[in-house]
Amino acid sequence: MRLVAITRILNEADLVEAFVRHTAALVDHHIFLDNGSTDGTLEILESLKGEGVSVEIHHNAEVEFAEVHQLNLLFRLAASTRGTGPDQQGADWVIPLDADEFLDVRQIAEGWRVFLANEKAEVLAARVRAYVACRDDPTDELLVTARITHAREADDNTKVILRGALYARGAQLQAGFHCVEINGGKLPPRLEPRLLLAHYAVRSPWQWIAKCVVGWTRVVAGGSSAIGRGLGGHYRGPFETLRDNPAWILRNPVHMELPRASELGLTQDQLPYLGTPLRYTKPVDYHSRAMAAMMRQMENLALRVGELNEPRARLRHPFMR
Repeated sequence: MRLVAITRILNEADLVEAFVRHTAALVDHHIFLDNGSTDGTLEILESLKGEGVSVEIHHNAEVEFAEVHQLNLLFRLAASTRGTGPDQQGADWVIPLDADEFLDVRQIAEGWRVFLANEKAEVLAARVRAYVACRDDPTDELLVTARITHAREADDNTKVILRGALYARGAQLQAGFHCVEINGGKLPPRLEPRLLLAHYAVRSPWQWIAKCVVGWTRVVAGGSSAIGRGLGGHYRGPFETLRDNPAWILRNPVHMELPRASELGLTQDQLPYLGTPLRYTKPVDYHSRAMAAMMRQMENLALRVGELNEPRARLRHPFMR
């Protein structure tokens, strides 16, 4: 039985190594599509690959948001049989993961692989459990699962894992891998209450700001059709607030200061880390990292506009060379 994880990634250097090493304990192979990382994420992935971790890295140079297309490209790569060797067979199970989502299989008493080998459903749904960065976290701890240990209860938000054979039948992953569609309808998953995704979405207020700014500008770069489809809608509200009334976020301690765990009634429940020790992760200045990510995105967008405008400029000014 071959298990393959798939991930779209952009600027996750603070946790990508832990994510890859943890996931590698549960899958046979991990396929990444990088969307233009500039913060050291790619260098860490390449180092892990050189170390012998089974990762495959693809690159996307486009500036716009194309989540569904990219997810299904990754699904095809994971599901396809590319040869006869055991390392080239298509996946029996495909596990889509964001880079800030760590599989939590503690409650599966029979073991992860035994569980999947005996599973009858074609699609499984796992609930998402949010882990919350707090003011009392040990800031010098580089391993995210050891630094951020307070969590909310798992909510009704679910994400799917699915059989690789579904790709040949025309199945398509939908945005956020919340569902699978086939023949124009949704393929209902079986909710597995013992399987959770530990979600480390917000590690710093500045990291959250950069994610919203870069995320929404990528949607806008996709044109009115991307906006009309509601892509990246969770980025839009914070972006528009930062654009129209930035002080409401930047001068608001609710947004810019981490809470105390006691203030939110969180449960302390450290996710057991399944990976090998970190070797490449470095301390992060989240403020500087956020500014760099936003500036890179603005530059990329400006360069793309320049490329589009150059032919028209030559027509207006025929002596341009």
